[in-house]
Amino acid sequence: MTLRTRILLAASLLVLLPTLVLSLAGRQQTAHRLREQHAARLDAMATLLEEDLALRADAIAARLAALGRDLQGDLALRRALTGDDPASQRLRIDLAARRMALMGLDVLQIQDAEGRILSAGHFRDAFDRREPGLADALARQPGGTALAEFRRPEGSLLALTRLDSLRLDGRDYRLLGGERLDDAALRRLAGGSGLRLALLVDGEPRATSGGPLPGEADRSLPLAALGPRGEPREGVLLLAESRGALAALLGGFDLWLLGALTATLAGGLALALWLSTRLGRPLRDLAARTERLDLDNLDADFPLAGERRDEVGALARTLSLLTSRLRSGRVALVEAERRATLGDLARQVTHDIRNGFTPLRNVLAHLSRLARETPAELPAVYLEREGTLTRGLAYLEDLADHYARLRPERRAERVDLGALLREIVPVGEAGGVRTRLAVAPDLPRLVADPASLRRIAENLL
Repeated sequence: MTLRTRILLAASLLVLLPTLVLSLAGRQQTAHRLREQHAARLDAMATLLEEDLALRADAIAARLAALGRDLQGDLALRRALTGDDPASQRLRIDLAARRMALMGLDVLQIQDAEGRILSAGHFRDAFDRREPGLADALARQPGGTALAEFRRPEGSLLALTRLDSLRLDGRDYRLLGGERLDDAALRRLAGGSGLRLALLVDGEPRATSGGPLPGEADRSLPLAALGPRGEPREGVLLLAESRGALAALLGGFDLWLLGALTATLAGGLALALWLSTRLGRPLRDLAARTERLDLDNLDADFPLAGERRDEVGALARTLSLLTSRLRSGRVALVEAERRATLGDLARQVTHDIRNGFTPLRNVLAHLSRLARETPAELPAVYLEREGTLTRGLAYLEDLADHYARLRPERRAERVDLGALLREIVPVGEAGGVRTRLAVAPDLPRLVADPASLRRIAENLL
């Protein structure tokens, strides 16, 4: 794996991981806040429904109180309610029906103190029945309010009912009035809030605001419920809100989050690619220049050594210094090899010359002794040993010719000293010192051996 790839992967992870963690944490926190707001909204809606039902009950109580005042103040109504003649009885039977329509009630029942129904607007034929149970049960409820069930010719009616009482001519009367709680009433309660309401009595659905019953209610409001004879029942108003709005909101947020994450990742990858390229290019350049180096080619230049002051520049300066040391080492190595070769050659020459001098030295010593001791024999012995001297000298001449052939051939020619110096000056660069060359333009050409002249210049450098 290249350094560029590692930088690209590392930079991508540095961008991706924090962004992903922050995005997930933000999404979780946002969803938590939205659910909290959803729950708070449901609590507020439940409170509003409770207040709405209480206001409706108060409105019913106000209308019943107004009816009581009318009955006390209107002589005709009093006579219809308290009179025993047939005309009063007919008026009394229809009294609740007429007043119920005027008061905007769905249920209105007038009873005497013993629970005998004097008039029932919702069920005219209930006249003269004795049903005190419902009124007695309402009297025991807080505020005299409960969800009560009334009989009608076509079935039963469930209504939010309020109890009131009045006294006429020394007699006590009880007024039961209420508003129907059916599907239409629940739809009016829900309004445009998007809530689904369901009214259950003893677990049986009695009315809904529309649509299927909520399988799992978000909130429930317990309601006091009574049967037709005042028997207690369990009433509950279920509240449920469609999760579609919350799901759509979270889905939109997820899409926005995904887009932001994708854009961030793309930007991070582009930045990582640019960064890896910017960091990797000078390193690749240094590697390429270093790869071209060998003992025969140490003239590589590292321009980044003077352009940058960071780690790449330090590496370039180190490579430049290393190259200079290699050039200096190469010069020293060549000189050491030359000296070693000359030393070996000198030892060999010395050995060969001494071998050639040995027989000559012996002959000369013999002749010298004869010249001192028996000079008369010297000519004869010299002639006898002349061949040895001749062969010894021939051996030395042959040895000299042999070693002369090892010397490179020297040839004199016209040499441009300026061009020669321009070729060898870079070789002399070492230790961070750069030699400056100044050659006169009218420098005459020299007649010399180019190799010898080059060796002299290199030795001087």
